[in-house]
Amino acid sequence: MREPSAYDAFALEIRFFSPAPQRLLNEILHRNIPVWGIEHREGFVSFFILPPRKKLFSSFCEHLLPGERWEETPRGLLHLLVLFRKRIGFFAGLLVLVLSLFLSTRFLWGIDVRGNAAVPAHRICEQLAEYGLSPGKRLSKLDDDEIALRFAIDHEEYLYVGINVVGTRAKVEIREREDVKEEAPSYEGSSNLVARTYGRVVRYEVLSGQIEVKKGDYVTEGTLLIGGIRETKNGSFYSVRAAGRVFAETERSFSVTVPLEQVERVYEEEEISRKTYEILGFSLTMPNFSGTLEEKAEMLELVEPLQLFGYDLPVVVRERIFLKSHEKKAVIKVDRAEKLAYDKYEQFKRDTFAEGDEILSENVSVSADEKGVTLTAELLAVENICREAPFRFTENP
Repeated sequence: MREPSAYDAFALEIRFFSPAPQRLLNEILHRNIPVWGIEHREGFVSFFILPPRKKLFSSFCEHLLPGERWEETPRGLLHLLVLFRKRIGFFAGLLVLVLSLFLSTRFLWGIDVRGNAAVPAHRICEQLAEYGLSPGKRLSKLDDDEIALRFAIDHEEYLYVGINVVGTRAKVEIREREDVKEEAPSYEGSSNLVARTYGRVVRYEVLSGQIEVKKGDYVTEGTLLIGGIRETKNGSFYSVRAAGRVFAETERSFSVTVPLEQVERVYEEEEISRKTYEILGFSLTMPNFSGTLEEKAEMLELVEPLQLFGYDLPVVVRERIFLKSHEKKAVIKVDRAEKLAYDKYEQFKRDTFAEGDEILSENVSVSADEKGVTLTAELLAVENICREAPFRFTENP
């Protein structure tokens, strides 16, 4: 077996079939044509030659004797070039596929949202798009830590926002804040309990701290009820986080007017949609919508990757749906307006009073005129009026 040569990658293998194959070899030696890898086989001789040298014995190949023939076979890179020339469409498509796959790894193609409960995932994706995190964006231009920080600062409804880009998808972890009452902030250190409204103290329960009022006292908003400063037997002082409940007799009032004529927005059945395909940073909008877009038309945007056999392709489909609507005046009946007023009144009581509070009396009156139905309520209740507040220190005692 012959030793490989450095020229094999650019060579042609010539095979000359003849009863006397030495005829070609003598011609090659006579013309001083450089060849290598000469092998004698039964009925033919083979050797290697560079393509530019083949024309030196082309006149010999034109005058072959009966029973003689020759063939050439490209080797190495020449073989690949021949295959490419014969199948240029296949190799061109393969090249485009490889380049597409390579370029697709440089863009963001999907966003996965986890941990959300109250806010739907598509709404969170719409919010993140305002900060530059959306499918089709270049990965090199995305700073996931900065986007998460800005997003968490601007949206207080989220307790925690984490963004981690893995491959071509962004993993978004959301922790929503629990729905707590606004009047109950939390303090880690020492604190006082003060009154959040006017009332007359009827009873109290102290868990920690020093009670500063007694039964029958009238207090106003901000009055100290349970202090966080305690005095020891030896005259020293220490601070604690005041805890307990102070119940007071309070007076509450509520009023609401429900108009009999209201303006409603009626959505039409006709929808105008526009689809845009985004791939490798380019956008292609399909002309598949009809009608005219109104300036005040509401728009819904749906963003999802194009899928094939359940797998995401590096193509993002962005569909904008425009909803046509118009305002319509609606007249409601008096009994319906009265029911709506009572619903608002019940919501007021749920927001105002907590567990353990007691409504002693309530005087509710309902009246109707051309403006609408008005509900007015006066309540007498016993409720916990404590509100936690931090210590306030001044320079002058």
